[in-house]
Amino acid sequence: MEWKRFRLLARWECLRRLARSILTCLAVTVGVTGVVSSPPLCAANQLYEVRQLAPHTFVWIPDDMMDQNGDPNFNRSGNVGFVITNDGVIVINTANNPFHAREVLYEIRQRTDLPVRMVIDTGSQGDEILGNEVFAEQRATIIASSGAEAQMRSYQSGLVKRMSLDPELPRHMRGIHLTFPTQTFQGTTSFSMGGQEIRVLSLNCDEPGNAEGDAAVFLPREKVIFLGDLYVNGYVPQMGSRNVQRWIDALGNVEKWNATTYVPGHGDPSTVKTLANFRGFLQWLQAGVQAGIQQGKSLSAVEDQLLSSSAFNLRALDLAPKAIAAVYNQLARARAAHVAPNRSSPSPVPQSRTANPATDSAVKGFLNRISSRALNGAH
Repeated sequence: MEWKRFRLLARWECLRRLARSILTCLAVTVGVTGVVSSPPLCAANQLYEVRQLAPHTFVWIPDDMMDQNGDPNFNRSGNVGFVITNDGVIVINTANNPFHAREVLYEIRQRTDLPVRMVIDTGSQGDEILGNEVFAEQRATIIASSGAEAQMRSYQSGLVKRMSLDPELPRHMRGIHLTFPTQTFQGTTSFSMGGQEIRVLSLNCDEPGNAEGDAAVFLPREKVIFLGDLYVNGYVPQMGSRNVQRWIDALGNVEKWNATTYVPGHGDPSTVKTLANFRGFLQWLQAGVQAGIQQGKSLSAVEDQLLSSSAFNLRALDLAPKAIAAVYNQLARARAAHVAPNRSSPSPVPQSRTANPATDSAVKGFLNRISSRALNGAH
């Protein structure tokens, strides 16, 4: 089965990155003459990068490693943003465990002694929120949409059940305390801190009937958008409870915002063209699954066909079967009910601009390159 090859490649990639991280730490620690110098942070055998996006605006980007501490369902940490204002620091998402969150706090302290005033959770998935407790200890206000809070509480209930069934899970979660928002909002909220304007906007991406938890953080002066797990650059996405058509629609609206830098939940920050390519991937995935269902193919057959495509030359390949299954189940239910997948109402558009033809061209180019080969089962 084609998927076995992908699992082996994914495991080999993780081992290769682990070896590279260890060798890099040793190389920096021991110089040519054998004199020990100051090493970089290598917590949990993992390196990271802190990248400045604009004046006083940063993103912490972890290396692609699978952590042993924390929820195995979210064993890759998401990116974390932080903005330093005159009155304090704003943190955007908090990684997948408190150990990484403390790495972020360390990096903040290298740049300012001002307190962390606020944390904004863009969603409810473990790779975004399981470091909340570190900043709660700093007496920061933790903000999320009311839908995200509801999803976090559902996640907690599911985690308790999983821990009762999996004797290894309590060991992974030891020392981690799920920490909920102290303040919630609905729709759109904006505020100013130390002269920094922040806009937080809910995006309608979830299945109908589910709490809508995803949000984007927009810095209008810097023209930077933090999208959390709604956007991943070079990774297989976590589908969660999202409806794929609503997700595609929401990203199409985000592309019209007056921004120049789009920060994903995983991977490097990018321009709008790369965001459009990710939307194109979701469209390709949706179309490929839909074609398989119409041909009467099983989930396993659709997986085999899609996984053979170069479109899945991505990191986090272990998430690919779950992503395909989530879309398959959505579209199969819609087909059974003779109802097309629900489209979302337009997401709020701050400082909107006319649609950029370049983004539409990027999506069309991606689909032209990938779809014909994938839908025909080409390798």
